[in-house]
Amino acid sequence: MKTITITEEQVKQYKLPAKAVGDWSIVEKGDGYSLLHRLKKDGTLGSDRPNNKIKIDSEVLNKLSASDTKAITGKTENGETVVIAKTKHIDNEPKADKPTESNVAMGDEEMAIGTRKSRWIAQLVEQMKTEPFTAGLLEKMGDSEFVKQVLEDTNPERQGGKAYSSISSAMRVWNNRIRRGEYAY
Repeated sequence: MKTITITEEQVKQYKLPAKAVGDWSIVEKGDGYSLLHRLKKDGTLGSDRPNNKIKIDSEVLNKLSASDTKAITGKTENGETVVIAKTKHIDNEPKADKPTESNVAMGDEEMAIGTRKSRWIAQLVEQMKTEPFTAGLLEKMGDSEFVKQVLEDTNPERQGGKAYSSISSAMRVWNNRIRRGEYAY
């Protein structure tokens, strides 16, 4: 089964209906047209409702499928066709993914922390600086020590699981630690 992805730019360029944006499977080829069936996010064919099917002129389809997207399909126990994997080649060169981690400089050290997590830690630090109870601890402890402790606390492989995963739960945990005297300032 061959699949294609139609973008908003292609919809405007080839004057297709707005519903054509998304992933489609070429189900049937007729005389001068092709019938496409919408793919769900999990790779299965969408329901048989009319908005999940579209007829496209074969010439337009040939231009759309120039990106050369192919799918490996299989059948489930109940007979549904499922896309197992998709491949996409652009100019016959494999696409390189961006690195998932960026290095965040903390004083003299560099730590490999993802962008999302480093933003979350920055928000937590800002929140802690606004409350006098935790601001003193943060000043005494220092940013790099605090970040190391946060990384240990939010490690999914930590014994007992993550200590916290949101800013509100992190504030609660840190306030309790200060009250118990684990971190005296």
